[in-house]
Amino acid sequence: MKMYLVIIRMYFKLLGAVSPRWAGNKAFKLLQKPRRLKFKPLEEAFYKSSHSYKVDTPYGPISCYEVGEPSGDLIFLVHGWESNAGSMSGVGKQLAENGFRVISMYLPAHGKHKGTHTNLFECKEVLKSIIYQINPEKPFSIVSHSFGSAVATFALSEMDHSLDRFICLTSPDRLSSLFEIFQGMFKLSPKVYNNMLSHIEPLFGMPLENITVEKMIPWVDYNQLTFIHDVNDKVLNFEFSKKILQGRPRAELIPIEGSGHYRMLWNDEVYGHVLNRLTTKKNKAEEGEKMMA
Repeated sequence: MKMYLVIIRMYFKLLGAVSPRWAGNKAFKLLQKPRRLKFKPLEEAFYKSSHSYKVDTPYGPISCYEVGEPSGDLIFLVHGWESNAGSMSGVGKQLAENGFRVISMYLPAHGKHKGTHTNLFECKEVLKSIIYQINPEKPFSIVSHSFGSAVATFALSEMDHSLDRFICLTSPDRLSSLFEIFQGMFKLSPKVYNNMLSHIEPLFGMPLENITVEKMIPWVDYNQLTFIHDVNDKVLNFEFSKKILQGRPRAELIPIEGSGHYRMLWNDEVYGHVLNRLTTKKNKAEEGEKMMA
């Protein structure tokens, strides 16, 4: 067992014995602190090749990075927990080369953003702010990864904007499952755990059991919904995607193998699926324009 895990478990055990409420507050704070991971060379290259600008949000300025054709169909890329805007640059490059306008951004407390703590509520509010300020005049698309899929689902469920294609490269479902994992990892006592959970309803304005992608996605207006998920994903279980999509109209689940959870962001098979879903309609529209000319 890693020493830091032993130390944190002991910390919460001792603090919980003194004050379960204080320990619950500290646990909730720790859960909101993403690690700062070193950028990959391909991610760094993305930043150098993109046009960057900042968008003001309720949680401070957020850096956005744009590539592709400014007049092309708009696609937002939404990265996952402990990732960064450049982590989506593999698929972003493919889309830019196919004439799309592609915008990727840092979520709060990620990448080069100055914040240190964040959560699903803050991230979905930031995404909403960016979309409102970009103000797309027609339906746009989103390609998201992991936690970013939950962010995008919650954001769009609260907006009047319509999506053309919504493509999720995996997704969590219940927010409560994250807290359950955290409780098991750090051996939180029931009192400390319940005090940690007490922060959720005031923040979201709804009970924890209602904060699920499955319950929010029916409120997203989309033309086509696609989930791509490795059947052997060790971070987010493949069954999450099956459960979320069960009974959903105009939805499909594409199972893949051998890419895992993170390597799928740099996988040619995934690029192919994404491009196929986004370019099919575009190609048909272009053929229609030629026939009308």
